[in-house]
Amino acid sequence: MIERRTVEIVLDDPEVLALARNPAEALTEAEIAAAGFGAARVQRIAAGLAAKKAFLQLFPGCSPTDLEILPSDSGRPLARFRGPAPGGLVSLHVSLTHTESRAAALVVVERHEARLVED
Repeated sequence: MIERRTVEIVLDDPEVLALARNPAEALTEAEIAAAGFGAARVQRIAAGLAAKKAFLQLFPGCSPTDLEILPSDSGRPLARFRGPAPGGLVSLHVSLTHTESRAAALVVVERHEARLVED
């Protein structure tokens, strides 16, 4: 079974601005370091927050820091669980984008479907 969630964030949202100033509530230390410095820092943090919001819609019992999203050597976002993955999860894919005023993320998960076996 494949599920998708897309989340868009407006960068002037007070909640987003507050998290951009204190991202440790939702991002890991490695994610904060990967956001870097400069003008695009808030946009990169917002894109990560959008991905985490989409992730939490798919896995409501998890916390934002259960998932870590870091750039690969090529810059592609790689997502991994920092603990045990939610039951049935096979694969997790993330796509991030941002402009000066908006950030968005698409999260796609593949899960094993539970099947009943009849005797």
